[in-house]
Amino acid sequence: MGFVAILAAAALILRALADRSRPGVLLAAVVTSIAIGIKPANAIFLVGAGLAFLLARRCGDAILFALGLVPGLLVLAVWKQRGLGQMPLFALSPHLLAAAAGISLPAPPS
Repeated sequence: MGFVAILAAAALILRALADRSRPGVLLAAVVTSIAIGIKPANAIFLVGAGLAFLLARRCGDAILFALGLVPGLLVLAVWKQRGLGQMPLFALSPHLLAAAAGISLPAPPS
């Protein structure tokens, strides 16, 4: 499902760049937000999207695209915080905290 959303986002970005359509850029941002919401690892797609806007020399559309991503990413952050009780991106494991304090812990079971 996430792959389909990424393909749709890529197609919408290319279409928006070809048509020089600002509503198309916002639609591409919304679909990209959905794809990242489905699987946060899909955020790597943002590198390609940024390069597409850069190569097309459409900085204004790139800013509009980034602004269109904000609501979806905020929803994802709230969802992760409420569901997990923490933000996985900013959470530290007990082993990292112990290493920072200079304490050695046994290795986790594998």
